[in-house]
Amino acid sequence: MDEQEARAWARASEGDEDELGRLADLAGCEGLRRGGIDHPKLRVTALLAMANCRDFSELPFLADVAAGPSEPEALAALASITSQAARRRRATDPDDARELDDGCRALLALARSGQMSRQRRVGAVDALRMLADRGCVRRDEIPVDLDTK
Repeated sequence: MDEQEARAWARASEGDEDELGRLADLAGCEGLRRGGIDHPKLRVTALLAMANCRDFSELPFLADVAAGPSEPEALAALASITSQAARRRRATDPDDARELDDGCRALLALARSGQMSRQRRVGAVDALRMLADRGCVRRDEIPVDLDTK
């Protein structure tokens, strides 16, 4: 990592949305994934910055982290997934159809898992509901046992 990128990681690690966006622009989505893997102390920063990815290329990675052992990392990954899902569809979306499908399948497994925390399951359900109109999951497949009555 060069000096400019190291400074960008340091600024973004404070959690400022603008700095996270700048880091995403500088490192790119693959660079964020590599940075989070190569530097475990930067992993949550990388996961939060992935909210600024312009496509769903990292959705399978984010979904895997969301189902992983670390609660803080899982919640950061789910926050980024939800941010991405909330964005308006663009013409580039079909380019990442496979990643979208793989990520949605992993999120669906997380949402259905009785072993995961309620907070993670609710995050996965929220993301799936926002992604359903993209065709990666049917609405009737999304668990409803977490809905308030």
